[in-house]
Amino acid sequence: MDEKSRRAELRPAASSGVVGAFAEGDALIGCGRAPEAVALLTRALLRRPVGADEEARLRVLRGHALWLSGRVRPGQAEVRRGLSRATEPLTRARALETLGLLSWKAQDLEDARRLLDEALRIYEAHGSVEGVARALEKEAGVLRDAGRLSEALRLQERRLSLVSTLGRVEDVALARADRGSLLASLGRWQEARVELEAAAALVREPADPRWSARSAVARAAVHLATGELASARSALERVRQADAHGDPRASGETLLVTADLHLAAGDPRASEAAAVEALGLFGAARDRGGECRSRVRRVHALLALGRSGEAVGEGRRAVRTAPTSRSDLLALSHIALGRALLRNRSGEARVVFERALACADGRPVFEHAARLGRALCEGAGRDHPEVRGALAGLEAWGDQRVLADCLAEVRVSMGLGLVAEGSSGLVPPTEWRGAAIMVDAAVALAGPGDWPARWAAAVRALRPAMPWWRAALVERRGWLVMTEAGAEPLPESHPARAIAGDHTSPSILDLALVAPIDAGRTLYLDRRDGQPGFSEGELALASELARLLAAHPSDEGAPAGDTVGFPGLVAACPAMIELLRTVARVALSDSAVHLHGETGTGKERIAEALHRQSGRRGSFVAVNASSLTDELFESEMCGHVKGAFTSAVADRAGHLAEAEGGTLFLDEVTDLSPRAQGKLLRLLQEKEYRRLGESRPRKADVRFLTAANVTLEERAAVGELRKDLMYRLNRIVLTLPPLRERGADIALLARHVLRAEAAKAGVPAPSLPADVIRALEGYSWPGNVRELENEMGRIVLRAGRAPVRREHLSPALLGPPADAGAPLKHAVFAFEREHIARALARHGGNRARTACSLGLTRQALVAKISRLGISAAPPR
Repeated sequence: MDEKSRRAELRPAASSGVVGAFAEGDALIGCGRAPEAVALLTRALLRRPVGADEEARLRVLRGHALWLSGRVRPGQAEVRRGLSRATEPLTRARALETLGLLSWKAQDLEDARRLLDEALRIYEAHGSVEGVARALEKEAGVLRDAGRLSEALRLQERRLSLVSTLGRVEDVALARADRGSLLASLGRWQEARVELEAAAALVREPADPRWSARSAVARAAVHLATGELASARSALERVRQADAHGDPRASGETLLVTADLHLAAGDPRASEAAAVEALGLFGAARDRGGECRSRVRRVHALLALGRSGEAVGEGRRAVRTAPTSRSDLLALSHIALGRALLRNRSGEARVVFERALACADGRPVFEHAARLGRALCEGAGRDHPEVRGALAGLEAWGDQRVLADCLAEVRVSMGLGLVAEGSSGLVPPTEWRGAAIMVDAAVALAGPGDWPARWAAAVRALRPAMPWWRAALVERRGWLVMTEAGAEPLPESHPARAIAGDHTSPSILDLALVAPIDAGRTLYLDRRDGQPGFSEGELALASELARLLAAHPSDEGAPAGDTVGFPGLVAACPAMIELLRTVARVALSDSAVHLHGETGTGKERIAEALHRQSGRRGSFVAVNASSLTDELFESEMCGHVKGAFTSAVADRAGHLAEAEGGTLFLDEVTDLSPRAQGKLLRLLQEKEYRRLGESRPRKADVRFLTAANVTLEERAAVGELRKDLMYRLNRIVLTLPPLRERGADIALLARHVLRAEAAKAGVPAPSLPADVIRALEGYSWPGNVRELENEMGRIVLRAGRAPVRREHLSPALLGPPADAGAPLKHAVFAFEREHIARALARHGGNRARTACSLGLTRQALVAKISRLGISAAPPR
């Protein structure tokens, strides 16, 4: 019988007491349902446990559940309270063990070891085999993060021998899986694979879903490192089926391996998306190590996409995020930044690689990668002893992901690379033995509608018959493409000049993708085999390659806009680009910033972006100010202590404490009552507050961001906003343009949102035909980005797996019915709809105010909205 089943049997017998509450709470945590465990244990504590030790056990478990729910500081405080109340040695050991876990995850490795050592001594003194095994598991993890892998492996082996005596198969399987992960960290890939497969074979249907996900992610990482992409993909599919049950860290780990898989398979866009999603999850869990690794993955994806300027910025953020106690993450982030700087030909790259080498702390993979980067900064060629030695060391290490990245740097530095700024794609040269595997994976993963997969498939098919030296897809930017063969250098204006440089070639072929649907890309080939030119057969094959690449149109090649450092935000129009540049400039200041824009323009997203750019370690907390009544303002914002008023049955931290060290975003700030506005003004001025029921003031290390859909001046003019508050808020005001004024962004946003909606629905992302794009760009979008998101969601539901057609659009986007005999009627219809939609947007969807401004009754306005098919903001 497994542990979970035994817990279920305990519940009926002891459900009325502390033992039952503890067993049920522990079972809920084991099932990944931490918030439910918090609620259950809170109720148990309110019933007043029999003794101090019973209370201590409940508080330790509740603190663990709070931490798992993302409430890190309250969780730590609750565990410490439990430790102070503990009277029994094993309860004290459990509290120390839990505090050790929290310190480990907070990257305070010295404190974690001290706490876990103390817990281990108590468990050993009292003969608790389970306790010893748990403490050994956590201490091995701490040693692993500290780079002491051999010591960590010894502890894992001791743990494995202990759990084997308990007879619980799932515990043995978990111990073997953890040992396999450590073997992989030591570069012992085959041993790691055997151990992980053995662990999976022991438990086919685990009681704890987190074990299934954790084991499958470890197996996927090993398969990736050894080039078995199909096996890695299969393992990740099993993770998605198992689900992480709300654990942000487990979901983040899965996404990191998914990002690696996408990148290895030739889909850097999907890799970047997975890395950004992982970054959000680790940020919510306040896991700095996870944030650092997510940013490193995004650096590699950006480099593969040719966006090296963004990669430098993300690399710097990765270095800043890396915990100082983790030399492995410091080395990893410096190597990623060095790669990005090397691509940008920055002299700083050598210094960064030197720092990486200093942080490597004897880890071979980091030492070889850092030495290689340093040699490339000095202009060393492939035959240079240091380059050859580093590549040989990386190949001996055996992680093909790292080897692929380093070979790419060698190729780019030597002029052999196929990716440069402005290039569209890369085919791995066949000199690397893993290239064929990568091509297979690209075809399998990306599907037939994705041009990188078609590019890889075509090269794989044609390469044996046509020995080119370099091949690239290049975006054409105003250059008339023509076929040419000769030994002259390429002209300065040639789009392939970044690849060919000043080198001459005995044979150069530059061939446009002749299909009209894809006229913006160029196929460039050259060779160095001494032949005078391409033969007729080779020219025919090149034409076939161009035909294959143009066979299926794709809208994925469009640039996502200049959104450097702002993952998830799409912007190409000048107004939005300037807004984001302003956000980047003001982010590092602690001054309050006010965001103004119509309903649905994305004010909260810009606020989140500003928080991410600020480098503040705390959380981003968003609050709708319109929900803060006079009675609730102090309790919700400042918090309260137990007993402060009738319904205060427990302490509440408040929004200010939740945002401590971070950012507090108050949306619809102009909807606050005059009394609440006065309290907010004092908060902004003093940065000080008191919880209800407390006498001592607290300092607030919080940055305030506010937003409204009307201007502060308008509300102040009609007496709805205090002028002193207006002057405090309007120091820095950022105005978001409505979507109708972002013409260059509409198609980009639509494609971006459509991909996300399709992923949610589990269907392939459809492309948008030209007539649908015209309809989207011709609409006024009174609901702005929010309305566009809803429209794309409807398209996915209506179209399913079929191609998108104009008929799938909402009636409002299709305009009035055709009536060739009444052009004036059409013009009046269009003008009236546009005029009312803009008025609604200007008044934040408030129909009463809109009707008043238009000289209509509210009923008449509602009738016109219905007749004209206007999709407005929710009525207020």
